[in-house]
Amino acid sequence: RMKAGKLRHRVRVESPGIAKDDFGQTVSTWELVAERRCEITGFAGGEEYSSSAEIAESTHKILMRYDSISATITSKYRFVYSSLIFEITAPAENVNMENKEIKFICKVVE
Repeated sequence: RMKAGKLRHRVRVESPGIAKDDFGQTVSTWELVAERRCEITGFAGGEEYSSSAEIAESTHKILMRYDSISATITSKYRFVYSSLIFEITAPAENVNMENKEIKFICKVVE
């Protein structure tokens, strides 16, 4: 069972979207899907996942409760915590296939 005390970070879950600017041109944007409490932990690139170059450059794990929204998050989405933006670099992992926790492997981007 996931302890609430571990979930000390509040992240914005954002998905890619399209909007129109002042000139009527379409521009890429990020839309808020949800806010979730999670645990963010760092690790050295390739420390845990060295099978893929993309995953090897990952810098963080984000662990949150499994729910109807977290279950639909894909690598097209991103997480925002404070001034940090996390790009998802690997498929989400339903921890122990119990539908209680979901883990994302991410890297910090600009």
